[in-house]
Amino acid sequence: MLNQFRLIIGVLVVAVLVYCGLWYTAAFQAEKDVTRMLATWRDQGIFIQHGSVKHGGFPYRITVTVDSPTIATRTKGLTVSASSIELISHLWTPNHWLAETVGLKVRAAQDNFDITADTLLASYRLHNDGKAVVAFDSTAASGLIVNQFLGREIKTVKDWSLFLRFSTEAQNTDDDGGLYGARILDFKAGAEWQITEDTLEKRGDAALMIEAGVNGPALDDWSKDQLTAWASEGGLMEISRFEYTAAGARVTGNASLTLDSNFKPLGSASVKITNTENLNSTLAALGITPLEGAPANSELSLMAQNGELIADTTVVATLKPVIQ
Repeated sequence: MLNQFRLIIGVLVVAVLVYCGLWYTAAFQAEKDVTRMLATWRDQGIFIQHGSVKHGGFPYRITVTVDSPTIATRTKGLTVSASSIELISHLWTPNHWLAETVGLKVRAAQDNFDITADTLLASYRLHNDGKAVVAFDSTAASGLIVNQFLGREIKTVKDWSLFLRFSTEAQNTDDDGGLYGARILDFKAGAEWQITEDTLEKRGDAALMIEAGVNGPALDDWSKDQLTAWASEGGLMEISRFEYTAAGARVTGNASLTLDSNFKPLGSASVKITNTENLNSTLAALGITPLEGAPANSELSLMAQNGELIADTTVVATLKPVIQ
């Protein structure tokens, strides 16, 4: 009996020592991998600035904390900064990491997107097919404020989610798949916010949902050279489904979009509109010509070309370039 007890104790001691060895090996490796990744980005021309990089979390978690990081592309087309970012995983989930960001600030596309958050938690999971999925949602965030979204001030977003799916493997450029480039990104996004424009007071909330994919070469920066290369080498955004509701109206449809030589949207869309009369108030607030005389429930074909948005044969809006 005593020998069996000693055996059990011995096995437990060995198991603890093995676990500690595995944990410290994995933790130090994770810290090295993060440091190496930041150095690789810097070598590629991305602006990287940060404080200390250190591991922790023993005994249950593996964490890597990066203090005061700032990451920006060459022309500041995307700038991300934070007070700290903590990457979190476990020994038994090497392909699943969480990233907890404190004091987040994101600016992109010449400040057309300007977002801040007190805290934000993202999930990164690598699947067996080589595809990675990154997920964000409002349940794991606090104090998120949208200062600018496509030139409009939204402020507090009530509920939102974003899912990104992309390949972690190098694309085969010899297999171009036809007119458009290979799919590099799939995403699904949804948000609900309070309408704040004076012309839409007391009309309730607005909501947007979109499922789409992006084809073509990856963008390293939000610059004219990069956008030109993307559009000329088969760049295409395929929106398989979108839905927008506001002021008692609902718009659903799909679209295919690229960019013309002036960096303005080029493509087509098919939409269905429910309660057109209420939608017209929203369109007017957005600077789009109301659909006067349209039935309460309508189906429209939209074209984006030559810097204009055309509904059937009527020009309803002037389109701005995505970069100045």
